[in-house]
Amino acid sequence: MLSAGRKFIGTLALLFGLGLLTVASAQTTVRLAPGDNLAEAITAARPGDVLELRGGDYGALTVRRAGGEPGLPVTVRSADPANPARFSELTLHEMTYLVLDGLVFDYRYSAGDKHNIRPFRLLSSRGLTIRNSLFDGDSAPDDSPGNAAYPTGFGIGVRSSADIRLEGNDIRDFYRGLVVHDTVGMAVVRNDIHSMRMDGMNFSQVEQVLIEENLVRDFTRALDSDDHADMIQFWTTKTERPNRDITIRNNVLNSGLGGYTQSIFMRNEEVDTGRAGAEMYYRNITIEGNVIINAHMHGITVGETDGLIIRNNSVLHNARSDGRRQNVSLWTPQVRVAGTSRNVRIENNVLHKISGHERQSDWTVRNNAEVQDRFANQPNHYNALFMAPINGDPRDIGSFRHLPGGALAGSGLGAALLDNASTAVLPELDLSGLGPAVRTLPDPDRPNRFTFDIAEGSAKTGLDLTGTRAVWDFGDGSHAEGITVSHTFDKPGLFNVALTLTLADGQVQTSSARVTPRRPEVIEYDPRAGTITSFVEENPSVLDIPVQAGSLKLGGGNALITVPRESLTPFFGARSFSLQTRLRTDGGYKAAGVVLHLHKTLIVTISGRGTVDVEFTTETARLLKVSTPPIPILTGDWVDLTIDYSDADQMLRVLVDGKVAAQGRSSGQIRPLEYWGLSLGFAFENRNSFQGEMAHLVLKVGKDGTSTGN
Repeated sequence: MLSAGRKFIGTLALLFGLGLLTVASAQTTVRLAPGDNLAEAITAARPGDVLELRGGDYGALTVRRAGGEPGLPVTVRSADPANPARFSELTLHEMTYLVLDGLVFDYRYSAGDKHNIRPFRLLSSRGLTIRNSLFDGDSAPDDSPGNAAYPTGFGIGVRSSADIRLEGNDIRDFYRGLVVHDTVGMAVVRNDIHSMRMDGMNFSQVEQVLIEENLVRDFTRALDSDDHADMIQFWTTKTERPNRDITIRNNVLNSGLGGYTQSIFMRNEEVDTGRAGAEMYYRNITIEGNVIINAHMHGITVGETDGLIIRNNSVLHNARSDGRRQNVSLWTPQVRVAGTSRNVRIENNVLHKISGHERQSDWTVRNNAEVQDRFANQPNHYNALFMAPINGDPRDIGSFRHLPGGALAGSGLGAALLDNASTAVLPELDLSGLGPAVRTLPDPDRPNRFTFDIAEGSAKTGLDLTGTRAVWDFGDGSHAEGITVSHTFDKPGLFNVALTLTLADGQVQTSSARVTPRRPEVIEYDPRAGTITSFVEENPSVLDIPVQAGSLKLGGGNALITVPRESLTPFFGARSFSLQTRLRTDGGYKAAGVVLHLHKTLIVTISGRGTVDVEFTTETARLLKVSTPPIPILTGDWVDLTIDYSDADQMLRVLVDGKVAAQGRSSGQIRPLEYWGLSLGFAFENRNSFQGEMAHLVLKVGKDGTSTGN
C-alpha cells in the first residue's frame, strides 16, 4: 500500500499534468470533482493547502488524523458557492486545523433511522471551523395521532474536542440542531438555526463557549408530544465537570410563528437533585444583549452558578406562540435564577418578571424595566414602548423596536438591537438603513384596520419631515400618501407595508412594517355542514366537537357543548364584539334556561316569561344586567338574537330580529383569557340550560359586520 506521502505526490503529478493545480507561495490549491477521493486528498494535504470542490454529490466523508497547523489550516471549500459540493455524512476524527467553507451537508431520512442519529460529527478534534455552509435535515413520521412528519436527527455533533468554530451557517429541519459535549473552546457565531423539532443548541461539560449574533427561530414543534424544547440549553446530568466561562451575547431567539419553546435554559441537574454540591456550580456565565421573543416562562433560566451576569437583554412575550393550556404566567417569558447562586448581577434588562432574588448579599439586581402585554390601560404596556408588538409580524424584530420617544428609547435598557437597529449584523436580519421608524397602531374596534405613522418618532430622532412626500404601498394593491395614514385590509393574512419617503432635498429613504389583519369572525356554527369553525389561526379550522347538521339541539342538563377557550382568543381583551344566534323552542315556559355562558363575562338566558336576560362584565366595569320585554320565542317561533358591545360607545345592546330590545351602559375591554370557554347552556349545575334548537351562531370581534339596530 502506498504511504500517504507517496499517494499525495502521485496526485500532485496528475493534477499538474491536467493543469488543475496552481501554486502561490507555500499554499497549494487542488481542484477536485465528485468521484475524486476527497478523504485521501485531505489526508495528503499540507498545512495551508486549499482543496476546491466542483459542485455535485460527494457522498459520505470520513477522515481521521489529518489537517493543518495553527495559522495554516487545510481548507476545503466549494469552488462556486452557487453550485456547492454536497455531503450525505461527515465524520472528522482526531483532526487538526481544518476549515470547511461553503458546503452543503444534506441528511435524508431512511426507514429505521432513530431521532438521535448523528450524520455530521466532529470527534476528538482541535481547531476546526465550519462556515458559510448549509446543514439540511429531514422529517420522519411521528408517533403522534395522524402519524405526522416532524424534523428528525441531530444536525451537528461535537464531542471531546477543542477550539471549534461554527460561523455563518444555516442549520435547519433537525430534531436538535447542535449537540456539544466535553469540549473546551467552542464558538457559535452568526448562524441561522431554525425549524427544529426540539432543541436549537445543547451543551454539556463545556468550557470557554461563545454564542454570539445567532438567529434562532421558528421551531417546527410536535406540540402533542412530550418534547422539552429549548433554543439554547446547558445541562449537567451525569457530567464530571461544570460548564464554565460561557458568553451568550447579542443573539435573537424568536419563536416567530412557530410553537413555544424555552429560550435560554441552563438547569443544573447534578446540584438541584442533590447529587453534587458547589463543586458542580456553573462558573462565570454572561448573558447579555439578547433579544428573546417567545412564549414560555423560561426566557432566561439559570441553575446554581458562581459568577453570573444577566444584563441588557429584552425578554418579551410572543402571544402567537402560546400553548393550548390556559395559563398566562406559563406563556410569559421571565428571568429565573436559582436562589442559591453566588455573585449574581441582573441589570438593565427589559422583562416581565425576575424570580429567585430574595435580597442575597452577593446579588445585585438593579435598573430593570418590567413590562407587560395584558392590560393596555395599565403602565408599561407593550404598545406604549415598542413599534408594533401586538399586531405586527412577530417574525420581524422591528415590530419590537423601541418606540422613538417612548420610555425605553435611548434608556440603555434592554438589547441594543432593539434600540439602535444600525448595529445589527445578524444573519437574515439586516436592520441597517431602516430609515424612518414606522409606528403601527391597531384599531381597537376593527381587527383589520391599522394606522401607520412616522411623525411620532421622526421628530424625536431628528428627521425633518418638512416638505417630504410619503408614499405607502399596503401590499394588497392599495396605496396612500401622507405622514400618517390608515388602511383597512379586506382579507386576513400577512401584509408587507412599504414606505417610500422623499425628503425635501431629494433624498429617498425607505422603511417597512408588517401586519397580520384578522377577519372579524372568531367562531361560527354552520348548521348546513354541522360544524363549528374557529378563525383564531391564519387558516380556519373545524373544531373536533360533535354537532349535527340542520340545527343544534340544546338542553338536557348542563351545557351540551363548550367551545374551548383557545379557540376564542381574539375575543378576550377585545373592546367590541357581536354575538349572533337563531333560536326556537316548543316547550313553553319549561324550556327557559341559559343559552350561552362564558364564566365571569357573559350569560344569556331566556326566562320563563319569554324575556332575554343578559349578565355582562368587563375587565374594569361592574356587573351589568339588562332584560328585554317578552319575545315570542316560547311560542315556537324562530328568533334572531344579537348581543352587541362597544367600549367606544360604552353600550351593550340586545337586538331581537334586528331591532334594539334592551341596552345598558358598560365600558372597558373584555376580561383577559382565563380558564373558561363558551358553553351552549350553563356550564355548572345550579341553573337550568335552555331547551330548544340553535340554527346559527357566530361570534365576531370589532365593529366590522356588527349590527346597530334601529
